[in-house]
Amino acid sequence: MTNWKELGDGEYTRILDDGAVAKVLEQLPFWRAAVDEHMVDDIFWDAGEAMKAVDAWEIGRGKLTFHPVERRWLGDDQKGYSRNSQNGLLKVTQSSCGNWKIDLVPERCFREAKAARRYADERLP
Repeated sequence: MTNWKELGDGEYTRILDDGAVAKVLEQLPFWRAAVDEHMVDDIFWDAGEAMKAVDAWEIGRGKLTFHPVERRWLGDDQKGYSRNSQNGLLKVTQSSCGNWKIDLVPERCFREAKAARRYADERLP
């Protein structure tokens, strides 16, 4: 495997040769991969398998099928954001200390609303 970095919390990332950002994300009991805003349709049993698949795809020796991670968020930086998910209404709001939180993942804190929404898009369908 090449230059994958563990960010913690079940997430690995690396920059591909074309500048795209590849991620391997834990979605128990499986692992998923994403390249920029596109989620890989394939499901993997472990992180290493997902990383090897992305590495092989990048050099043209493997095939991955993608679908866009398109989520429509409503709101703004003043009121917060919300969107529908398989788990019901998902909200990203700013706490009194200025950090942003996802209501379904209250233990995580984000400096920017954009980062919180991206995290939710990748992990909460």
